Amino acid sequence: MVFTVAAVVPGLRSGGVVLANLPPRPLDALAVLLVLGQGLPLALRRRAPMMCLTLLSVAFAVYQARGYTSLFTGLGLFVALYSASAHQARHRRLLIVAAVAAYVALAATLHALGSLAPPADYAAFFLALGGSWALGAWVRARAQEETGRRERERQATVLAERARIARELHDVVTHHVTAMVVQADAATYLTASPERVTAALDDIAATGRRALVELRHQLGVLDAAAGQPEPVSSRVPAVGGVHDLVEHAAASGQSVRLIEHGRAGSLSDGVALAVYRVVQESLTNALKHAPSQPVTIALRYEDATVGVEVTSAAPATGALPGPDRLPTGPGRGLTGLRERVLALDGHLQTGPGPDGSFRVCASIPTAAS
Repeated sequence: MVFTVAAVVPGLRSGGVVLANLPPRPLDALAVLLVLGQGLPLALRRRAPMMCLTLLSVAFAVYQARGYTSLFTGLGLFVALYSASAHQARHRRLLIVAAVAAYVALAATLHALGSLAPPADYAAFFLALGGSWALGAWVRARAQEETGRRERERQATVLAERARIARELHDVVTHHVTAMVVQADAATYLTASPERVTAALDDIAATGRRALVELRHQLGVLDAAAGQPEPVSSRVPAVGGVHDLVEHAAASGQSVRLIEHGRAGSLSDGVALAVYRVVQESLTNALKHAPSQPVTIALRYEDATVGVEVTSAAPATGALPGPDRLPTGPGRGLTGLRERVLALDGHLQTGPGPDGSFRVCASIPTAAS
């Protein structure tokens, strides 16, 4: 529409393209239609760039062949060519071949009609058209690179979220299921004391209920990611939940000692959850590999960091239920812990001690979010 209006503005109407250099012909009704044909199709330059270029090229060619007075609308050809290069996704090579062939045919036609333009003018005009196409191709390439970058970032975000959920599910399921297996195995040795069997079954049921609560929390996180509101009851386990872990481990027959240095203060959800998971995974491994052996948990709250150290004693010979009664897996839990702590700019060290014990040491900056 801008190019069409410019064709009737006194200061702009003669600033168009002169290619044919034929004897001038006064404007008539056909010229008006051709002027509209070189302006109105630009409204389609994004939605239908090939159609826009085709219609405008035909109008431009006929206008030049008729020898009408040069008007501003002739510049619309460059815009249409740029738009086709930038927005046309299919048949791009065919479009280039057709455009070159059409230009050669137009130049030959104008020459046959007696055009006085030298070959250098046709070559220069062709290079100008090629520049419009090259500019559109460059813009298209940059847009595709940006789209690809955003897609890679989206995929990386999805993969990171999947890994995070996998770690959470591993921590929840492994810890509670391990505790239930140990409690159930221990209950088989209490048949002579019905009261103790009942207490053991109550502990197993309580552990199962806790597992369901945490699993519902994870499902709530997934629903929130899918656009559903997260349940109000779901929450991230706080550092105070470590005391609950100690009580649950003790109910499973584990001897656990908790030592705290300093005060927890206000910690972000990410740091609090990391501390909780480090202790949880360490207790789970102790239940698997050293049942009934003492475990010491030391929490150190400093100005800039939270330190977690969990030491489990060496497994006792002949302890029941032994690690052969529990699947050990490929060590995904410690790998997940290391990834979780590193994501918070902390560090994690694990390994056996000289006395056969196993230590898990983590240091997490309290400023991490």
